[in-house]
Amino acid sequence: MYEFAYLFGIGIAFIFWLLFFLLRKDLRKEQIFISFLSTPLGPISQIFWFSNSYWRPEYLFSIKILGVDIGVEEALFGFVTGGIGSVIYEVIFRKEVSYGRRRTILAVSIFLGGALLFALLAAGGLNPIWASTLALFVTALIMVYFDRDLKSDFLFSGILMLFIAIIIYFFTLSLYPDLVEQFWVAGGLSGITLFRIPAEELTWFVSWGTFAGIFYEFWRNTENYSPHIF
Repeated sequence: MYEFAYLFGIGIAFIFWLLFFLLRKDLRKEQIFISFLSTPLGPISQIFWFSNSYWRPEYLFSIKILGVDIGVEEALFGFVTGGIGSVIYEVIFRKEVSYGRRRTILAVSIFLGGALLFALLAAGGLNPIWASTLALFVTALIMVYFDRDLKSDFLFSGILMLFIAIIIYFFTLSLYPDLVEQFWVAGGLSGITLFRIPAEELTWFVSWGTFAGIFYEFWRNTENYSPHIF
């Protein structure tokens, strides 16, 4: 029964992804770009860091890569959460964005620096979920340091992703009440929960929102947020 749980949660998330995609034609390029950029991050992080120390979800179908069971769910998770986080601020607050000259070298450098920070923290023994959360948040703060116009997007993307996470877990835990016990590695969680949702998951979603919410805008050098007229 629990082999469907991960896909079920992704399905809930995909409803938001599709709704945003249909509502805002002007944001589709950004949404698709960040979705595909995020897609490989789920499988990669699971293979090298998360499977042994944080969680081992059940998959509908899986293959072994470097001795780790991996399902398509990991890629789908990266796709939908990336797309949602990238545009959630603009959709909810009805904002349009105008861009200046792209700053590709700086954006790529910050992205790679964040990835290195995560790898170093995880290699140093920090729980990978906290290593990921910290790296995402620090990377987002660096982008805000360079571009103060992103402050509101940074803040509200994180908050809104928290609400998305609560909704996803509320429905998933309602159907799969033993999800945490089934999927997470013993000792991988602090035991702190909100609405039965592990604190680690909620804080990660916030940090992901702060990063995914502004990365495209930072790369494209956002010059102005203006009201979106339907």
